Amino acid sequence: MPHGQNLRSTFNLYWSWSKPKQTVNPLLFTQKINHFPKISCITRKDNLYRTLLKAQSRNKKCEKLFDIVPKTYIIPKDYQQFCLNWATNDCNGTDNIWIMKPAGSSRGRGIQIITEIYEIRMEELVVVQE
Repeated sequence: MPHGQNLRSTFNLYWSWSKPKQTVNPLLFTQKINHFPKISCITRKDNLYRTLLKAQSRNKKCEKLFDIVPKTYIIPKDYQQFCLNWATNDCNGTDNIWIMKPAGSSRGRGIQIITEIYEIRMEELVVVQE
């Protein structure tokens, strides 16, 4: 460790389960940290979708670059649009097979395949994708 550093800033790896109290800017090149400010923009499923939409809206080139997401709804906010899409698929004879993921969960917990509209959970924030 470099001389002249106080004990609070002398570490090589700072591992925490939540946002660390350490600021990121004064880190030395030998120091690593496992959480960064605003990282939830890409680690939560609902925020990742919003971030990709924001990136797509920047210009035509970004729209093509970030066109990697299937049809997505954040429930309960987008429930009406989801129901309209479900009904359209039914009228067109298209199979309604969707994947439902809890927005803030990890490691695949709570992911379900949905084939009936009544299977949608309204009590928690979920992301539903075609």
